[in-house]
Amino acid sequence: MGYTTVDNIAAMFPGFARNAAGSVQDTTIQLYVDGIAGDIDAVLQRRFSESITTAGSYAAWQAALQPGALNVLERINRAGGAGQMADALEVSQSPGFAVIAKNLGKDYDDLIAELNAETPTGKPKPGGGRYDALFDSLSAHPTARPLLGGYPGTGISPDGVSEDFAFHKTDDPGEDVDAGANADPSESLGESGE
Repeated sequence: MGYTTVDNIAAMFPGFARNAAGSVQDTTIQLYVDGIAGDIDAVLQRRFSESITTAGSYAAWQAALQPGALNVLERINRAGGAGQMADALEVSQSPGFAVIAKNLGKDYDDLIAELNAETPTGKPKPGGGRYDALFDSLSAHPTARPLLGGYPGTGISPDGVSEDFAFHKTDDPGEDVDAGANADPSESLGESGE
């Protein structure tokens, strides 16, 4: 099952004559879609196996994906398929497609790396991938309150170290994130106490 369509990929190439003699055929574009979807499925099944097990099967888990997750998967599938199509168009029609193929290939590589929670060098990201929350509601989410540090509810620090960060303080009193809670209220009111 692909996450995008032949129509979506063809639309990325204005003026492309679909199914024209000597050009890339719809059946070939569908092969690109299916191949990239297989790569995506492999990443999803490896990274989110716990939530897939909870859902009962991969098909049930996929069926329950929310629109945001499906939009991410469509974007990754479209970038990968269009990159392959641009490679084919470069060979069959114009060397000018080389730049498009290179850009789409890089987009795909970046997107699949984010889904796979990898850095550009292929190393695991300590805090998980950008899209994890869309695929697993129990994944570690970076906090919207950076002064508290870490990932809420997980006990994982921003550098990936598992610690108790519920009441995180630094060793330097000048950087104490809880300094406001311990301050003397009369200091902020002035000498008259008003």
